[in-house]
Amino acid sequence: MDGVVKVNNDEVWQTYVKTKKVRGFSIEGYFIDKMERPKEPLNDFEEEEAEEMLSYIRRIVRDDKRYKDGKKEELESYSDYPDAVKNNAQRGIDLNKKINNKCATDVGKIRAQQLAQGKPISENTIKRMYSYLSRAEEYYDEGDTKACGTISYLLWGGKAAKRWAESKLKELGLLELSEVVSDTMAIIDDRLAYATKELAIKAAQDIGCESYHEHEYEGKTWFMPCEQHKLD
Repeated sequence: MDGVVKVNNDEVWQTYVKTKKVRGFSIEGYFIDKMERPKEPLNDFEEEEAEEMLSYIRRIVRDDKRYKDGKKEELESYSDYPDAVKNNAQRGIDLNKKINNKCATDVGKIRAQQLAQGKPISENTIKRMYSYLSRAEEYYDEGDTKACGTISYLLWGGKAAKRWAESKLKELGLLELSEVVSDTMAIIDDRLAYATKELAIKAAQDIGCESYHEHEYEGKTWFMPCEQHKLD
C-alpha cells in the first residue's frame, strides 16, 4: 500500500525525512507534523514512537512475519498487568481531558486507552513501556496533576506499569540488566545510575538512603544512589 504525504513542518522535513531517519508515516494517521503538544524534555519519545509505527508498517506492508507458509501466526501478547496500571492510565486520560488533552502524542493517548481497557499488548510494546517509564520518571510529579510530564507518565501506566514491565521482561529473558538510557541516566545491574553526584544524592533521598557510590560503565563514571550496591 503506497501513498503520498506532504510534510509542511520544515523541522520534521529537515531533521527526519531528508536525513532518512524516518522513511514514512503511519497508515493509522500518525503524522508528526500535525501534532501540537507542550515543549517538554520527555513527552513519549517521539522518535521511538515514529520507529514503532514504522515497524508496524513494515510488518503489515512488506515483512509481515505473522504469516508462514500461507498460514497466520499470532504474535504473542499479554494482558496480565495489574489493575493499578489500568487505573493509572484512566487517571491520565481524565487529567488530560481537564486541560483539553494538550499533553502526550497520539500514540501515548492510544496506549492509555489500551491499558485502561485491559487490552493485550505485545512484547515490543512492553519494551517501549519500560524504556519510556524508566527515562521519564524524573519528570513525574505526583503533586502536579496538570504537568504534561506527570500526565504522560500516567498514560503509560505509571510506576505500576514500570514494575510490571520490568518483571515481565525479566520473565521473558528480554531485559538487559545494564544499558545507557540517556546522557544523564543508565541502568547498571538492573539499578538506576546517574551522570552526576547531585542526581544520585537526590534519588537516594527519594528512596530513603544516604550518599552514593560509583560504577564504571561504557567508559564513563556513573553515580548510583546509596552508599552500597545491593542486589536482591
